Amino acid sequence: MSKHYCNIDFNDQHKHSELLIRRNAEYLLDSQDRLYVQTYYSINRRKMVCIIGLILILTFFLVFLFCGYIVHAHYSFAAQETSESEVPDVEETPGSDECPTEAPTIYDRCSTEHIAYADAWALYEQGGPDQLQFCINLIYARHGYRFKPGDKNDIYFSQQEWYQDLEKGPVYYEELNPYEQANSDLLVGILKDEGYR
Repeated sequence: MSKHYCNIDFNDQHKHSELLIRRNAEYLLDSQDRLYVQTYYSINRRKMVCIIGLILILTFFLVFLFCGYIVHAHYSFAAQETSESEVPDVEETPGSDECPTEAPTIYDRCSTEHIAYADAWALYEQGGPDQLQFCINLIYARHGYRFKPGDKNDIYFSQQEWYQDLEKGPVYYEELNPYEQANSDLLVGILKDEGYR
């Protein structure tokens, strides 16, 4: 008659912080009292779940950073490209303390065609919110908007021949043509997004 005996020694290894758990097994298989010892390792499931979770979180974080970098690079490239081709130097555009002396192309186009977001953003980056507000004021001035007497806009536009001949008074959004409405919405939207309205 043969004996079969099995003893597995866990040694409380499953409570340790190791990734692999060592387990010993002793087998007494036959009547000759031969003892067979086998050591095997198993994976600590709790640690494996933690490692996989950390890898997933790190991967998500890296993908998020990469996407942010791509979006930032795209907008920076678009703004740089338009600023080199169509937006005038700072000295040519009106600043917050001075009135403009000549009208760059973006100002000429604001009533006759749609201004691209990249162009408007480049104007904002180059001259700040005052440039966008001047463009909005120009749209309304072309319809005879009356500015406060003595205001820098009143002083500037009063010197323009095309403005002197217009009947002055309030101008409403509905009076603007579709290009002017769209461009005004775009410029006001940027000012709102940047916290100036």
